[in-house]
Amino acid sequence: MKAISDLDRFEVFCWFFTFLAIFFLAGPVMALFVSLKPAFFYQDAFDPEIWESLRLTLFSGFVSSIFGVLTGIPMAYVLSISSRKVRTIVEPLIEIPIILPPVIAGISLVCFLSPDFVVGNAFSRIGIHFISSIYGIIAGMYFVGVPFIVKTSLAAFQEIDSRVVKTARCLGASGFRAFMTVILPLSAPQVFTGFILMLGRSIGIFGTVVLIAYNPKTIPVLAYDRFLSSGMESAKTPAVILVLLSFVFYAMRRLTIGGK
Repeated sequence: MKAISDLDRFEVFCWFFTFLAIFFLAGPVMALFVSLKPAFFYQDAFDPEIWESLRLTLFSGFVSSIFGVLTGIPMAYVLSISSRKVRTIVEPLIEIPIILPPVIAGISLVCFLSPDFVVGNAFSRIGIHFISSIYGIIAGMYFVGVPFIVKTSLAAFQEIDSRVVKTARCLGASGFRAFMTVILPLSAPQVFTGFILMLGRSIGIFGTVVLIAYNPKTIPVLAYDRFLSSGMESAKTPAVILVLLSFVFYAMRRLTIGGK
């Protein structure tokens, strides 16, 4: 790093706004931890409601992410071997959950999975009801999270030298065997990164999940509910737990990609 005296005015200008942006990005999280009263946090740490909400959030997040792997990786592979014309049509559809405001995504899901619609009605006939149930939570998490695993896996598959795959096929490997023994191992770090991104996104989503399932409460919904019913202090403990979980997933992602 240059000494301050060596910086020209433009660099000083850029550094000023860099520190300003960092202050507004990290400041709110630091304020949350600084303002948290240890005695209040210790008391809430034994609250069964928080533990039940945490268990529900993690379980739903893992289940939705597993579904994301089972459906997202085949989709990414199909897109990687498809023509540019097909990708031009399909890729914008994958990004719909990313560009939609979370509340609008929630309203769309309620319409799609409500018993009044054909899809929700079909599931209700076999005993699966999405509104105000864990099935709705998993569906909401899957909807907002699966684009991350598709996009990261697609980018990884496209980076693989096609000659390596062709060599495996020439040596007699089937399409499935070539995928499992060549493509997937070579792209494993990026695929796992997509899984972590989807998991982190899923457990933190609020706007989509709250509309389809206010109860049972995930950690974000519980923090919102406590903020409305009991005030800021009561909402801080679930908020801090969610921040700590986000740090864990961020650390896992950094370790997976080797700190890049």
